[in-house]
Amino acid sequence: MGIKMKQIPLEIKIEADWTLLGHVEIHGRPEQGHRAATRFYYHEDYLLENMDALDHRNYRALSLGTPLNFGLKSYPTWHPYLLDILPNGAARQAWQKRLGIERDGPSHDLDVLYNAPITPPGNVRVQMENRKQLTTIDHPGFSKNEIIDRGMSFIDYAEQMGAMVSGFSGAGGMAPKFLLVKDKKGQWHGDQAIEEKSIAEYYIVKYPRGKTLRDKQILEAEASYMDLAEMAGLKTDGKLEYVQDTLFIKRFDRNIGRESVEYYGLESLCSALEMASYTPQITNNDLLKVIAKYSSDAEADCIEFILRDFLNIAYGNNDNHARNTSFIKKTDGSIRLSPVYDFAPMAYDPEGIPRAIKWQKEKLYIPDMNAIEDELVGLSVGVNIFKEKLDLFIEAVVSSEQFLSDRLAHHQLIEHCTRFKGDLIHALKAYRDSK
Repeated sequence: MGIKMKQIPLEIKIEADWTLLGHVEIHGRPEQGHRAATRFYYHEDYLLENMDALDHRNYRALSLGTPLNFGLKSYPTWHPYLLDILPNGAARQAWQKRLGIERDGPSHDLDVLYNAPITPPGNVRVQMENRKQLTTIDHPGFSKNEIIDRGMSFIDYAEQMGAMVSGFSGAGGMAPKFLLVKDKKGQWHGDQAIEEKSIAEYYIVKYPRGKTLRDKQILEAEASYMDLAEMAGLKTDGKLEYVQDTLFIKRFDRNIGRESVEYYGLESLCSALEMASYTPQITNNDLLKVIAKYSSDAEADCIEFILRDFLNIAYGNNDNHARNTSFIKKTDGSIRLSPVYDFAPMAYDPEGIPRAIKWQKEKLYIPDMNAIEDELVGLSVGVNIFKEKLDLFIEAVVSSEQFLSDRLAHHQLIEHCTRFKGDLIHALKAYRDSK
C-alpha cells in the first residue's frame, strides 16, 4: 500500500452528524509509523461552531491533552489518541491480510489506520471522505445462532463491513472481536451497516483468544468476573452473556435516544498521559495522578481505580495495561472513568501474561498501603472516605469466595488466579485496622 499522505483528517460525531474535527500532520517519515513526529490542529470551522467550548477537554475535544483552541500542538510521535483507534491484535492481522500486507511492522501503521475500521469505539474516526470506502452491502443480517456458529459468510461479511473491532483500548487485544448492532427485528449487522433508527442495541461480540481449552475457559469466566466487579461495588454496565464460546457485551459508549444515538467520547489512560506507546514505562501511581487531573469527580474515580486494581490482584487479571482503563466523556460534559471492561482471569492465559502495571511500592503483588495513602493525601482524596469504601470492598470480596466455585467448573483456573487473594485481603485488613 505505502500511503505517503502527510495529513490524517479526523472527524467527530456531535449530535446527529459527523463533522471535520481537525488534522494530524505527519512531520516524520510515514514509514516510521506511530513513531513519526506529528502536530495537531483543530479545523477552523469546527472551532468557530464551538466557541462556547474553547479550552474544554470534554466530548467535543479530540483528547484530554488537546483542549479546543486555535493553536498547534506538536508531538515527537503520533498524536497519542491515534493509538486508541489504530487497529491492533486480531483486528490488525485481519486488516493487513485484506490490504495485502504480508509483514507486520510500524511502517504499515498508516495504511491500517487509513483503510481500516469505519467507526471505532468513541466519537472520533478518520474522515471517511478522504479514505478508501468500504463496500456497503445490502444484507438482511444474521441470527444470533449464526453469530455463535461463526460461519464463513458471517466472518466475511463482518470484515468487509469494517465490523472487526478497531483496537480501542482493551477492545483491540488478540481475542477476535466484532462491533455489531442488533436491529429492532432481532437480526444482527455490522456496526454502521444499517440506519440508526433501526438499531435496538450496540454490542461487542468476543471470541476466545486461541483454540486451547484455557482460552475458552477464560472467555467463559469473563461473564462471571463482571458479576464479581458489580458485587465489589465497582462501576459496571450490565451483565455479559456467554453462549458457546461467544461473549456478548453491550456497549456503553452509545446511548440510543428518541431522536438519535449519542456517541460518547472514550479515551484510554495511556492517551490521557499523552504517551503514544504500547509499552509505556509507567506505574499505577502515574495513572492515579492523571485520573485526579481530569476526572469530574476525582475523589470517587481515584478510589474506584485503586479498588479495581485490588480486584485485578485478587482474581488474577494481569492484563491491567493503561489501555484497559478509559475515561468516558458524556454529552453532559462530564469526564469520568468508564465502566469496567476486559476484566478476566488473564493470569491463566497459556501465553503467561505478567502483571502489566504495578504500584511504585509493591512486593509480590501486594501494594504498600501506606504508600497508597500518601498518594491519596497528595491528591487531596479523603483517606477516611477511602477506608469506608475499602471496608465495603473487603466485605464484598470475602463474601463472594464461593461465588466462582458455584458458577464455574474450572477449579484449576480459580485456584491459579486467586492465589494472591488471601495475602491481599490480609494486607488490606491490616491497613484498615491500623489507624
